[in-house]
Amino acid sequence: MLPNLQPLAVPLESLSLDPRNARSHGGRSTQSQMESLKAFGQVKPIIGNRRNRQIVAGNGLYMAMAELHKQEPARWTHIAVAWGDYDDKTQAKLALADNRTAELSSWDDAALADICALIEEEDQNLFDALGLEELLPELTPEDLGAETKVPAQRAAKGGKLKTYQVVVECSDSADRRRLMTSLKKQGRRCRALTWEGEVKMPGGEEEGETGRRGEREIA
Repeated sequence: MLPNLQPLAVPLESLSLDPRNARSHGGRSTQSQMESLKAFGQVKPIIGNRRNRQIVAGNGLYMAMAELHKQEPARWTHIAVAWGDYDDKTQAKLALADNRTAELSSWDDAALADICALIEEEDQNLFDALGLEELLPELTPEDLGAETKVPAQRAAKGGKLKTYQVVVECSDSADRRRLMTSLKKQGRRCRALTWEGEVKMPGGEEEGETGRRGEREIA
């Protein structure tokens, strides 16, 4: 817990979850927040309702801290709370607004790939708990060769994008993401392919590729 949050700390057992919370938690959600707490501690207060001592915003963080407390009873005993005074209707509206507004933001593709590479290098447990490998396929929703609205990139026939592809071997997934970040900053459209088994590149003894394609395509 950050030092400036300590004056706001109250015992975990003095709070209760919001029974009307429309956002469900548990499983991977709780695990990811547990890993975040272990990595950084509590960095912002949750929001509580002074009238009923229910959690208005931060139910997931509270659940994660409670799970950590079960594992280490001597630690994770207190949580920082910023208090408001809300009637039932206002509490419900604020709780939903807090959950929904976070969903309406979007990612900066290049920054996302760069930070994911950093986390993967330095904290694999956090990388896995946050499900960052699954987040990365959303970076480029169109496959190479799909139609494009940029006239200069249209082929003479069919109105489709003519593509010239280069396959680059990377030493590991972090190296792959660094390369893709650099290419995306140059305005290149690219995707990463994960393969299992031997791969023969074009221009070798045989034209084409062999091996089994991995489950994920990462743009």
